[in-house]
Amino acid sequence: GATEIPNDGIDQNCDGVDTPLPVADLYCDGKTIDQLISGNAYNLIDNRDGHLGNKIKGTNNADLILASNSGNDIQAKDGNDCVIGGSDNDKIYTGKGNDQIFARDGNDKIHSGKGNDVISGGAGNDNLQGHEGDDILNGNENDDKIHGGKGNDNINGGTGINQCNGGQGTNNIINCVIKSMDEDSDESED
Repeated sequence: GATEIPNDGIDQNCDGVDTPLPVADLYCDGKTIDQLISGNAYNLIDNRDGHLGNKIKGTNNADLILASNSGNDIQAKDGNDCVIGGSDNDKIYTGKGNDQIFARDGNDKIHSGKGNDVISGGAGNDNLQGHEGDDILNGNENDDKIHGGKGNDNINGGTGINQCNGGQGTNNIINCVIKSMDEDSDESED
């Protein structure tokens, strides 16, 4: 069977589609996490048991990073990465590449690098930042701050009172209060 990671009834597809279900089956590149683990397309960095500590560094190749349920500091680096955060407050940074990032629960801070990235915040008051590229950013539950960066982005704040800024480009923004924010998603004066 698929690796099941409970997430309050949301099935998260890293390709940007959310469907309510009793548990979460996670998909990246159209495959389940178990399929990715058994394949050789990604370097597996599996820290679900916490044996690597809370600071995780990826490679400059395609990585599949599975984080522990305590607060993590994840540096995925370059490559087309798939990062699954833990259920606590995570900081996730990715480099160049078309990355898929699913933060899960907690008040998470996510910075994606250059590329067409898919970012999902999960439950919690999240701070999501895209970079150059056409990104998909989903805040999901609670009050989030979302900044698309350069590119034509699709932003869905989800439930809660969300502050969003698409950045440069033609952006599609829903479930948000449009705010002027600097690159660190802190409010700035116009």
